[in-house]
Order: sequence, then C-alpha cells, then structure tokens
Amino acid sequence: MIKLQRIIVLVFFSLTLGSCSINDAELFQQAQQLLNEKKFHDAVEILKEIIDKKPNGEYAEKSQYALITLYQTELQNPTFAIQESRRYVQLFPESEKNASVFFMIGFIFNNELKQTDSARIAYEEFLLRFPNSEMAKSAEFELKNLGKDVNDIFRSQLLDTAKKEPFVVQQKTEQRKE
Repeated sequence: MIKLQRIIVLVFFSLTLGSCSINDAELFQQAQQLLNEKKFHDAVEILKEIIDKKPNGEYAEKSQYALITLYQTELQNPTFAIQESRRYVQLFPESEKNASVFFMIGFIFNNELKQTDSARIAYEEFLLRFPNSEMAKSAEFELKNLGKDVNDIFRSQLLDTAKKEPFVVQQKTEQRKE
C-alpha cells in the first residue's frame, strides 16, 4: 500500500513538473510565432493557457490583450472581441489600457454589430469611468452619431462647417472631387 502511494505521488509530481517545463515567457513567444505564421486558432489556445495557468502572472495581461486584438482583427469575431474585452477589465481593473478597451466595446457594438442600444450603454459607461480620457470626445461623437451612416455624418459636419467657414467647405468639396 505504501509503495502504491509513493508511486502515485511520484507520478503526480512528474506530471506536475512536466507541465511546468515551459514557462509563460516561452508560451507567449510560441503564441507570437503562431501569429506570425497566421495560425491564429493555435495562438488563441496558447494565450488562453497562459491566462488560465496564472491569471495574475506576468504574461496574463499581455495574453488577454492579445486575445482581444486577435479576435478583433485577424479572426474578425466582434462578439468574442467584446467577450474578451469584458474579461480583460474584470481581470485587470487597474490596467492603464482599460480606457481603450472600454471604448472599443462601444465601437464594436456600434460600428460592427450595429447594436446601438448596447453601444450607447458601453459609451456612457466609458464616459462615466474615463471622463478625462483622450478618447472621451470620440465617445461623445460616437454617442451623438449612433446608427448614422458615415456619409450622412460627413455631410452634416460639412454643413456645420459651411455655416462657420464657407471657404473651408469649398476647398474640402473640391478635394473630394479630385
């Protein structure tokens, strides 16, 4: 019986040590290599492994941010990008990147998913949490123009400018024709 317990303990420790043979830095480097090779789904798995293994580790925040970017750009999955963004602010509430992550949640809802109600909530929360952020004016602009077509926004701004500075509007109009 004692021999069996020792064998079980030895097997457990060898499995534990074997799983720790690759550190987070090496895993993160592997994920970056997979990204360079355009093996995005494999990179996602490694990034998630880093976060799950050590949520407070040195590479967890970098990995979580990389997941957001990966889902947003390469995998073009806005729903997962929002999900991972929310997880980011939950796991790293003191991060200096939270303002941009919060802003992107609203941006994705508005400009990619066309869910203006969710976008409004996200932008309003952004403005409550980060009123002095460099992106606060952009959030206010987005709120003002929720659901509007880009061309309509441009025309509206052009008309506003025309009222204030007619000569500038003439130049902008001529530049667009070229």
